[in-house]
Amino acid sequence: MTTLWAFRWMYPLMTAVLLVAACAAVALGQPAPMARAGEGTSAPSDRLLLLEPAIAPPAGTEAIFVITEKSVRRITERSGIFLLAPDETVKSAEEDVHLAIRARYTMLSPDPRTGHPRVAVEAVPIDAATGSPLRQGAWRGVYRLEDGEAEWLEGSPVPDQYEDLVEPGWLAEWAISPSEQLPRHPIAPGDAWHAAPDLELEDFPFGDLELDVPRTGRFVGWVDVPEAGRRAAHIMETMRGTSTERQEVFDDILSDVFFEADLTSQFWMIPGDFPHEGRQELHGTMLMVLGEETGAPPGVGGKLEFTYAYERSIQREADRGLSSTEVQRGEEPADGVIRPGQRVSGFLGPWSADFGDGSYADYYEFHGTEGDEIRIVLRSDDFDAYLFLLNDREEGLADDDDSAGGTDARIRYTLPYTGTYWIVVNTLFPGQTGAYTLSVEYADPNADIDRALKLIERLRFPYTLSQDELLETETVLYELLELTNRYRRDRSAHTNTN
Repeated sequence: MTTLWAFRWMYPLMTAVLLVAACAAVALGQPAPMARAGEGTSAPSDRLLLLEPAIAPPAGTEAIFVITEKSVRRITERSGIFLLAPDETVKSAEEDVHLAIRARYTMLSPDPRTGHPRVAVEAVPIDAATGSPLRQGAWRGVYRLEDGEAEWLEGSPVPDQYEDLVEPGWLAEWAISPSEQLPRHPIAPGDAWHAAPDLELEDFPFGDLELDVPRTGRFVGWVDVPEAGRRAAHIMETMRGTSTERQEVFDDILSDVFFEADLTSQFWMIPGDFPHEGRQELHGTMLMVLGEETGAPPGVGGKLEFTYAYERSIQREADRGLSSTEVQRGEEPADGVIRPGQRVSGFLGPWSADFGDGSYADYYEFHGTEGDEIRIVLRSDDFDAYLFLLNDREEGLADDDDSAGGTDARIRYTLPYTGTYWIVVNTLFPGQTGAYTLSVEYADPNADIDRALKLIERLRFPYTLSQDELLETETVLYELLELTNRYRRDRSAHTNTN
């Protein structure tokens, strides 16, 4: 009998579970188990709620969340022919993962190009049991919420195992119901709606996954959130999928495969703010049965039962924040150095240094050589940029507000000594936050005329230029202006001496 064994059942089993779990994570937005919001008395029934597909409170709104993920897969019954599988093969199908992060969310101004919401995320990994920070890094990123997805714009790379936790996909699409099937009108406690979720399971290996959704969503009611001094709307959605398929699992041996999956999503929404919490779960079972009734040879039979659970939770913290001490404990050593010819991206926010006047600041170390002329450019679509150059005693050498055009800043400076300098990324007004790019270059007294002419010619069709090429075009235009002014001053000085 062992010559018939091909372990053919293992691949579709794993494919099915991973496919349903992945699609469920997308459909659920992302979360799971936790303490609920206070189970207070529901607000009056005339307190209506309008559901939005994305959660995007006003710019400047902040919140701290503990986000956890638990994934468990187990083979709970194995008999007959399925016992022929080696233990290592069986164990490869099992999993027990429990991860957690503490994250600060800050809503930024909408994307100036598309108008879509943007959110800054700062996260540290924590022990799922104790909540203590882990020494595995600290991550910061800016995401745009667009078309049901959280698109990463810039920030630090996140390890694969934490990527889904850090990415705020649940803000972009929190509901099981497709956005176009959510109620379009304000709803009251007790209202329900039906939907047909599209999980895109074309590659599901066990036949057609039939979706049983007699009641997909319900506005359960309003509950008190004492620590916030407000009420939260309890929204609950459910979905159940089942399938039955007869297919070959060994050479010429058929099995009946029964697959089921239950999805539940709950959110406690606070209008105009981030949610108080969320809980989302996927639980299911797959059962394979073979025997004479499936056409197996006499005496050949067996059962394999496989259970799985995928849970995510979002718990808002009211009493404690994401302290700088925690970030420093978890953060990997940062370079903090910028070099000539380098362009770095970052974003200012509560995690940045306090400049002392209510504004945020990021500091970059720069090593320069006496007599070198450098050009420092700070650009941002989110705030009015302000730029400082300090010496090694942190004394001011130069500063600038708008010399790079618009609200962007630029410093051009000849270095007085060889050694360390500090570049400070800052804002003109206190409290401003957002993304930026910073670059340092040696100032070339001779602009690249040929390159400038090529870029200027391409401005006839600006949409053919990449973002970097547009920035380069802006830079060379300023270089041409500086070069023109220099020639004009030189010519004027020469004329006066004669």
